[in-house]
Amino acid sequence: MRTRRRLCTNPRPQRFGDHCFGDNIEDELCNNGTCAVNGGWTDWSKWGQCSVSCGVGLQSRTRSCTDPTPDNGGLHCIGQNLKDQLCYKGLCVGVWTNWNDWSEGCSSGVQTRNRTCLKNLFSGGCEGDLTEKKKCDIPETYKDCYEIKENTDIRKDGVYNVTLWKSKLIIPVFCDFETDGGGWTVFQKRFDGSIDFYKSFIDFERGFGSVDSEFWLGLSHIYEMVSLGKTELRLDLKAADGTSVYETFQNFRLGKQPYYTLHIDKGIGNSGDGLSYHNGMHFTAFDNDRDTYGGNCAVLDRGGWWYNKCTDANLNGEYVTPGTQRPGRAFGGMIYYPFKKTESLRSSKMMFRRV
Repeated sequence: MRTRRRLCTNPRPQRFGDHCFGDNIEDELCNNGTCAVNGGWTDWSKWGQCSVSCGVGLQSRTRSCTDPTPDNGGLHCIGQNLKDQLCYKGLCVGVWTNWNDWSEGCSSGVQTRNRTCLKNLFSGGCEGDLTEKKKCDIPETYKDCYEIKENTDIRKDGVYNVTLWKSKLIIPVFCDFETDGGGWTVFQKRFDGSIDFYKSFIDFERGFGSVDSEFWLGLSHIYEMVSLGKTELRLDLKAADGTSVYETFQNFRLGKQPYYTLHIDKGIGNSGDGLSYHNGMHFTAFDNDRDTYGGNCAVLDRGGWWYNKCTDANLNGEYVTPGTQRPGRAFGGMIYYPFKKTESLRSSKMMFRRV
């Protein structure tokens, strides 16, 4: 509102003359433009589920700057929209170390090897055997899917056993014999979110999941297999709208334990080279921070990966509804930024082949 006034002085009433008729004050509406609205935080949401089923993990809660939403040049809320806290889900099963080398010699026809059960405040005993035995006359088997392709008539995708060339460990692997000439050993596969990839470093080192479903083969196995010789890496990605893309990277190898540093040449394909941003990076998990960021990118982006500061490719991130963005921090989803930016992908496959 604005106001104006007038006086009964033109002329003043004199000699019993009447006072002026009407009001001496008048108001009217006025408009100085739209006011800025500063944003305000909503209440925090309830704490989400704990990230682990046993031991110590993390749980999160969020809030949004919508009470009110900033408008007309108003300020955004100050502070974080995501908060984490530790949570405890009871004792876990203990964790095995890697197996020791097989015993030397074969005088009894059997070789043995041992491993150690690691325990901490939150661990119980380990499931499985302390000692493993094998016959000394195990026949020679193929070292990877490339050797199977080169030495057999097998051309059907599926699970096959291979014998690692150094440790002599026999493991099942998934072989792709159809893509680009075949002979690929698959080491990561995701398509429905049935396996949680927010794991500890030792889980990523040993591998998890089932090779006939969603899985991660294990850094120690990948390191041993790609050290056989010159190797190429291939990514195959599919978006929610059905779009499929790929990228290949020559001279793929990993550094030694415990860093498993990623080494690749620049990518060639149609997905966009999102992996080169991670070239030369150590592997980071939520309990083993080796990225170049001030915090822990594995915690921030909900995965385990060769994080830089933090990610252009997060194929081990949280699996959310394909085509959507992960709530809170979109980069924490299973994303490949040059392909679909922060839109969550439908499927991801990573594999290598000797050349």
